[in-house]
Amino acid sequence: DPAPLRMKKIFVEFRLGNVRTYDVVKTNYAEGGSRISNFPVIAAKTLTNTLGLTVAATGLLVSKAQVSIHNLISRDEKECSDTTAFHLGFSAWMRCNGITPSISYEPTGDAACA
Repeated sequence: DPAPLRMKKIFVEFRLGNVRTYDVVKTNYAEGGSRISNFPVIAAKTLTNTLGLTVAATGLLVSKAQVSIHNLISRDEKECSDTTAFHLGFSAWMRCNGITPSISYEPTGDAACA
């Protein structure tokens, strides 16, 4: 290095090859005053996420309390994810974020599993 501890400039030239029209996206970003239209959406998302996180944390605390009392009294070990409070809190958090989980089972065709 001929000039140690001094600012240096680097110039990089890119040459793009094989660029197809569907590889290039021309997007218009919100600039200036038009960005204010995003505020209600961001505020609603923040509010529902905070509410959902509060419900999920409450469900976790309740389930931890249930599990610790259950494990002191009973011999069979139970985990927090097995409790109804945890399931309700976690699903409420997901629903507040617009995620609606569902479980569907497909038949296996094996009569022994039914």
